[in-house]
Amino acid sequence: LDLGIDWGDVDLVVQVGAPKNVKRLVQRIGRANHRYNAPSKAVLVPANRFEVIECVAALQAVQAHDLDGDKRAPGPRDVLCQHILL
Repeated sequence: LDLGIDWGDVDLVVQVGAPKNVKRLVQRIGRANHRYNAPSKAVLVPANRFEVIECVAALQAVQAHDLDGDKRAPGPRDVLCQHILL
């Protein structure tokens, strides 16, 4: 699912190993099950005991809506500039 392809017929995402960051996990889960009336589902399968800790931390961050990385800018100004120029 890292290729940017949307999978509409996937009912369950299986994440093998730690997701490495919260945004990546949310993106992978969000690409499956494009139904407005049903949430996407996922199962995390850690490969070792250290990844168990990472998976638990990632799930807690998702539930708290705490995405890692820089905050987004207030608006997509680059897109606005492109539209003004065209």
